[in-house]
Amino acid sequence: MTSFQNRTKSPNSFIFIGSVVVFAWMFLFNIRPIEDPDIWWHLASGRWMTTHHLVPKVDVFSLTAQGTPWIDSYWLQEIGLYLLVHITGLSGLIVVKSLFVACFVFFAGGICLDEKISWSIRGAGIVWIFLACQPRGFGWEEKASYVTLAFMALLFWRLRLKKGIFSGQFYRTWPILFLIWANMHRGFILGLVFLGVHIIEKWVRIEKDRYEATGWGILCAAVTLINPWGYRIYKMGWQDYHLSPALIAGWDQTPFFHLEMFWFTLVIFWMFVAWSFWTHRPLGIGFLVSSLILTRLSTRYASFYPYFVIWAVPWILSEGKNLLSRFGHTKIVLAILGVVVLSSFSLKPAFGINARAFPLDAVEFLQDHHFRFPFFHDYEWGGFYLWELEGSPPDLIDGRYPAVQGYQRLYPRIQEAMHGTPENFHLFLENLHIHCALVKFPKATMSPSPLAPYFPRKDWALIYWDDVALFFVERKPEFQTFIKTYEFQRIEPYTDPSYWLQSRNATPLEKDMLLQEAVRNVKEHPTCQRAQNWIAVLHHP
Repeated sequence: MTSFQNRTKSPNSFIFIGSVVVFAWMFLFNIRPIEDPDIWWHLASGRWMTTHHLVPKVDVFSLTAQGTPWIDSYWLQEIGLYLLVHITGLSGLIVVKSLFVACFVFFAGGICLDEKISWSIRGAGIVWIFLACQPRGFGWEEKASYVTLAFMALLFWRLRLKKGIFSGQFYRTWPILFLIWANMHRGFILGLVFLGVHIIEKWVRIEKDRYEATGWGILCAAVTLINPWGYRIYKMGWQDYHLSPALIAGWDQTPFFHLEMFWFTLVIFWMFVAWSFWTHRPLGIGFLVSSLILTRLSTRYASFYPYFVIWAVPWILSEGKNLLSRFGHTKIVLAILGVVVLSSFSLKPAFGINARAFPLDAVEFLQDHHFRFPFFHDYEWGGFYLWELEGSPPDLIDGRYPAVQGYQRLYPRIQEAMHGTPENFHLFLENLHIHCALVKFPKATMSPSPLAPYFPRKDWALIYWDDVALFFVERKPEFQTFIKTYEFQRIEPYTDPSYWLQSRNATPLEKDMLLQEAVRNVKEHPTCQRAQNWIAVLHHP
């Protein structure tokens, strides 16, 4: 906001200090352990490309889909991410992410307006965008889509300039930007959509620069074909839109809970649009069509709501600047500082990996014992195994659906097996020659547990468990050493201990054996809450 010094009567030092405080707050807010599951397969892909000096055209990682076509539209970004982590470690990734988010939001809220708006109102826009573009209580995760979010903010700014998008010489760089964008994230397709909408508006309004705009737009679209897959990257975009909503959480219906700021922004935005119509102020076809597209995408698919926020907030502030000015600069500044101070009480900057989101100890167990057998696992954790185990054993599936053609067939089969009968699940594993499973704990601790029918004691041995995951192996000859050494023969950590003991009418001897297994697990995992619960129940008279 120091660039706004000439637009305000406030002391320059006050503006500078306020800017530093808000920027530092945004930066520290996102210094938190890594918890996005997709970052791991992005890093693994970057590692493979820097090692082999090649962009893969087919899957090179998974157990079942190796050799099937893979369109990795993130390849350039992945190389950069891996080199960053290779040089600075995961802490460097967290720091750069936090800096990138703070700089991007500072830009989106601070200078994406063509109006002479006071620095205090711009500061409010920065805080608003920062809070509305993240799920409340979770912060900004490590998303590859931030690349598109930054490009879209820049594109929105250019499209809304009153002097026109062709003002100055900057517009000539956009073909180069689209070329880079197309090799970092397939969200560039969304950028071309909005570019096309505004070019069509020029033809509807018969503006004199419509021919230049059309040629420029065609050039921007043409350069996106300069990528390792050519036109097929557009096919990948269609598959993402067509297949992901049915199976991927990020494409679910946008929820209200944790995203209250987004829904507030949506309501306020359309209230201002309605007011513009009421007062007979023209908004433009391009603006209305773009707003409708973003509204539809952001309310239907959870992945799109940040794009609406960076489109809506600058315009709301522009339209409401007179209303906001009535509050006075001092009150606006106090409101900003109040939000910053209140949210700062929950700040606990930390590095590393979120141990509740990923099976860190379970993977360490596999690494320590050089376990190289392929195992069944959840979709969300596949990328983590791919990164930590370096492809040995190969993962069953990871977050690259639907970019890997083999996953488009495999993922529905996995879902059907997981939600089908135990017999179908075992048949699925048998067909893939998989005899191990590293699975999440059920969301609710029940008795009988939903896991029990899928991993019966007579056929499967539980050899590892903590608060995050359980590791089962089938009673096969190749696992006998592991079973003899590590099996938990009686305890069922995925059930409620009190209910289990009552339903089984456990004898004192059986309780003592259960207690030994629970104590053993606490020694291996001192912070394991589930094991401590079992010990507490077993000690209760």
